[in-house]
Amino acid sequence: MQQIEHADEVGLDAFGVGEHHRREFLDSAPAVILHAAAARTQRIRLTSAVTVLSAEDPVRAFQNFATLDLLSPGWLCRLPVITLQRRWARWFMLSLRTH
Repeated sequence: MQQIEHADEVGLDAFGVGEHHRREFLDSAPAVILHAAAARTQRIRLTSAVTVLSAEDPVRAFQNFATLDLLSPGWLCRLPVITLQRRWARWFMLSLRTH
């Protein structure tokens, strides 16, 4: 949180938080982190750098970020969706099946 606040204070344009599900990362819920950051910052645009849709309900992920966008004064950056390649799925211990 201190890094986001500092980035806002020094005038950076945007700050992204990526979703990770590994022990060495503390950011498995970027929407929650960004909600808290929106309450503590003034100008910086906030975004999810990575949202793992295969590990979460995509509709719920959209709702979480849409709510953040409504609660913050337009600070949420909208980014395109990038899909996870099958070869990276084992890194996240996910099973990707074709339907």
